[in-house]
Amino acid sequence: MSPVIGVILMVAITVILAAVFGPSLFGIGSNLKKQDIVLAIASRPSPDTIDVTYYGGPDHDSIESITVLVNGLQVDDDGDSGNTSAIAGVCPGYTLTISNNSNVTANNGIANLNGGNPMISGGSDHVTVAARFADGSTQVILDTYV
Repeated sequence: MSPVIGVILMVAITVILAAVFGPSLFGIGSNLKKQDIVLAIASRPSPDTIDVTYYGGPDHDSIESITVLVNGLQVDDDGDSGNTSAIAGVCPGYTLTISNNSNVTANNGIANLNGGNPMISGGSDHVTVAARFADGSTQVILDTYV
């Protein structure tokens, strides 16, 4: 009975050692970038309106701006529909309200859908939010349908 237990223990120790030292020996995980943790959600308070709320997170301090797209059209909150731009200086709790009406008041400005006619269908609209971080990286923080 003891040779069987000895073999089982040796196999278990070999598996544990391979799991602990294998990734570092073969370079697995060395090229992975840390994912920043921030949160945004989208909701539909009425058939022709979409609210995008940025909630922040542990990595909020490293965010420079966010970019919001609805059905492929970039949202601009500065009231100049000819100049698409990222939304800078967002704080946790920031809500951007987007509608087919051309002048919809957001927490800090006007929201227009740029690049074409407003396309909020009242059905299933594609909302994407990307965050740009201080290190120059960009990460999609929301990709959903509302």
